[in-house]
Amino acid sequence: MTHELMTADCGAKIVAAANVVSNIFDPEVWSRVPFHFWSLAFFVFGCNIGSFLNVCIHRMPLGQSIASPPSHCPHCKYSIPWYLNIPLVTWLWLRGKCKNCGAPISGRYFLVELMTGLIFLGCWNKFGRESAWLALVYCLFLAGLIVATFIDAEHFIIPDEFDRIRRHVGDHVDITPQQARPRGS
Repeated sequence: MTHELMTADCGAKIVAAANVVSNIFDPEVWSRVPFHFWSLAFFVFGCNIGSFLNVCIHRMPLGQSIASPPSHCPHCKYSIPWYLNIPLVTWLWLRGKCKNCGAPISGRYFLVELMTGLIFLGCWNKFGRESAWLALVYCLFLAGLIVATFIDAEHFIIPDEFDRIRRHVGDHVDITPQQARPRGS
């Protein structure tokens, strides 16, 4: 296959993907469900993302993988099952302690999950009527800032991955309200 054909094929795939994203985030589709259903969905989604952000905050400065091993107690290495890994609820239920060894789990975990849920909710309430895509982009951007802030507060560093992600998003996403869509769609 020649370079020109491969480039054209790749370009066609990118346009097709952009069209799918545009259809997913079509305001008419989102307006079929009550606005505050999406408010609740964004809050719950944000709390779940906050749980993942805690993994990033803990592991990235240590040079550990954010994908494996699964969530575990930093003290006894107990692998946390899914039913003990429910954002906000499990931390309150276990009173901020590991189910296995009873060691305290930092309140930061609860704070990051709650803060992320509230920020996602706020982004939805501010931008959701205008564009679900715009709300989601702001949510993800602010999630990155949460990770960078908490890592910086604890270790006085901001990992290089954040600059690469920021540049990638800036190159591929237009987040101005009038243009709230992936570039190329």
